[in-house]
Amino acid sequence: MKRMTAGKHVIAVLLSLLWGIVFCLDAGAWTNGQDAVAVIGQPDFVSSGAGTGTAGLHAPYDVAVDTAHGKLYVADGANHRVLRYAYPLTGNQPNAELVFGQPDFLGGAAGTSRNTFNNIRGLAVDGTGRLWVSEFTNNRVVWFNSAYAIATNQPNASGVLGQPDFFSTGASAAQNGMHSPYGLAIDGTGSLYVADAGNNRVLRFDNASGKTNGANADGVLGQPDFFSNTAAIARNRMNTPRGVAVAGSSLFVADRNAARVLRFDNAAGKANGADAEGVLGQSDFFSGVQSLSQSGMEYPGRLAADTLGRLYVSDGFNFDRVVIFHNAVNRPNGANADFVLGQADFVSAGAGLAQNRISLDSSAGGMAVDDLNHILILADFGNNRVLLFQDPSPPVVSISGNAGAPGVMLSYDDGGQKTTMADGNGNYSLSVPFNWSGSVTPSLWGYTFTPTSRTYRDTTADQAGQDFAASSIPPVRVPAVSGWGMVLFAVFSGAGAVHHLRRRLAKR
Repeated sequence: MKRMTAGKHVIAVLLSLLWGIVFCLDAGAWTNGQDAVAVIGQPDFVSSGAGTGTAGLHAPYDVAVDTAHGKLYVADGANHRVLRYAYPLTGNQPNAELVFGQPDFLGGAAGTSRNTFNNIRGLAVDGTGRLWVSEFTNNRVVWFNSAYAIATNQPNASGVLGQPDFFSTGASAAQNGMHSPYGLAIDGTGSLYVADAGNNRVLRFDNASGKTNGANADGVLGQPDFFSNTAAIARNRMNTPRGVAVAGSSLFVADRNAARVLRFDNAAGKANGADAEGVLGQSDFFSGVQSLSQSGMEYPGRLAADTLGRLYVSDGFNFDRVVIFHNAVNRPNGANADFVLGQADFVSAGAGLAQNRISLDSSAGGMAVDDLNHILILADFGNNRVLLFQDPSPPVVSISGNAGAPGVMLSYDDGGQKTTMADGNGNYSLSVPFNWSGSVTPSLWGYTFTPTSRTYRDTTADQAGQDFAASSIPPVRVPAVSGWGMVLFAVFSGAGAVHHLRRRLAKR
């Protein structure tokens, strides 16, 4: 077996440490107070007038992006409509291509019917391209199947939750009711989470698109049952939740009036009224103090999460900022945020109108993440616009494990053939671009490996435990053979092997 020399081992360890430092820097590439890269609803970054038509906005509350079908949706709140844009954008102030809730791009009346809205608050798009819309005044959530393919303005909704039909509006704390719903999130299994703000709870609807109109919710967090709705600050209670986001199997809830964000792990399997596992914005589950700091919050209203595990918190009203937490699922209670947008630092506050400033309201500031292009999309409520912020250095994904032996070379194609070496314990780590597809293949003279390689497709999260088993190849022993055996050996192994056998036979 070949072994690395001590010098080579030290060099490999130093390179490994250096590579890890580079990876950490790449993964956190946001910059405090950085500029937006594009704007919707305004011709430039210093205009803020309310508008209508195909290019204007008036108090946008939320956004949703469907990168699979090339669509972006904006909840244009004061115009009681949802606008659909072609995505990615080709420039500032693009024209909308379709409108939901109004017969044309000039209308702005509120309504209660199958094809009108009254005070939209939240949007979400599921994996099939279905659009979900929450309405504050109508106390309901409606959805539109295959929203990306709809070709006519003011289409009819496909279904409704929170009301028995499309014409009822009453608020209720029952299992099939809602009171002033805000943020929406939907997980990979089709479970819909609704921040039912007026009832101080979050509702879960499993297989939501298969529900009949007015169907019961399947689960509730923030209250012990479906009939309670009092506000409280505790580990299993909420005080006016307005934002929700799903990261893997965890659910994050922006608990607005408690100045905190709660985390519920394995949310789809939680019992009603279950405890949260973590909290950000506060050091414990019983505090609700506002704080303008790196670890504090004022009125967290909306949330978004990306596939790298970063959580974005729209911390509005007076603070007018978005704070970003890396690896949010594993952060300790009361952890510091990593970056801030909308302000130059964590102790500055106040609304502004500029390329790097925002004007939020604690019930607006909805966000969506385009993971493919590393873009955060933000509804800048007070400035009547939507801003797009781009991660200036696209993140990378780490692939790591044990190669089975020291000194193993691992080859992979990252826009060019690359290699990395396992350390003295056989451990290795390499980094590839976000959304990478390819194979990692180990090699070391005198060894075979199981598996022979590992293949990845559209990799968007770190891959740990990617181990290989290394087996040494035993030396070949050549017994004495007959003349015919020497001829066969010569055919397959060459004349040198025959000469070697002749010498062995001569000694016998």
